[in-house]
Amino acid sequence: MLIKDLRTGREIEFIYNSLNCSITNGKSGWQFCVGNIVVANGYKNVEGIIESICRYEFGDGISLEDIFDKCLYEESTLYIL
Repeated sequence: MLIKDLRTGREIEFIYNSLNCSITNGKSGWQFCVGNIVVANGYKNVEGIIESICRYEFGDGISLEDIFDKCLYEESTLYIL
């Protein structure tokens, strides 16, 4: 996964299976969103959000870790901000 980028404070956006997904840092802390659903939020440090979402599985049984390790996100939709 793109853990190194997260650890340096970068945010990640991508599309998987037609769902807009993001790992961002805002006023309430780090959060992970899938579509319009906030899956995890309020993490004050990046290690907390990494631990929380690393093994998150989408409805098709594919984990977030697999999406990045196997480049399963839609081509040209990965943004590291």
